[in-house]
Amino acid sequence: MLAILSRPSAISGGTAETQSSNQDQVDAVSVMVRMNNTINLIKEGSYSDILSVVGKVAKDILEPFSETDDMELRQKYGDHLSEIDAPLHLTTLLRRLMDIGLETRDGWLGMYVVRSLFWNYSDASLKMAKGLGRSGLLKIVLNDLDTYGIKSSKNEVIISLDEACCV
Repeated sequence: MLAILSRPSAISGGTAETQSSNQDQVDAVSVMVRMNNTINLIKEGSYSDILSVVGKVAKDILEPFSETDDMELRQKYGDHLSEIDAPLHLTTLLRRLMDIGLETRDGWLGMYVVRSLFWNYSDASLKMAKGLGRSGLLKIVLNDLDTYGIKSSKNEVIISLDEACCV
């Protein structure tokens, strides 16, 4: 393997900055690979327990969004999710969770994670928002508004993302 050493540059900030930038790109690629693997798991239906797949969705897809304030990176993640048909597969997962029911812990927690993911990434990526529109999510949301209205229940229990990842 050939190693190329770079000299410090007054324009770029030098070698340390370049290495940091390259590491950020590698990290983003590894995040997107994990996202892809999780979507493939959902697509293939190759999971025994819905809560375990919800945990992977929280860890591999929702958490990277929360871990960065970089709007361009968030958009890149959302665009990537759209390109791998994540909106369709995540909407299918949401429907399965809805079948389990909002009144069960697994159903409520799963819907919370998936809907949080939809909310965050559709705000960051127009491609993701369009993909969610095509996936049938808007019909689900409109049905929910017809059923439950715009007010949340007084008995609603809030579960943190940390709890969702550790269930």
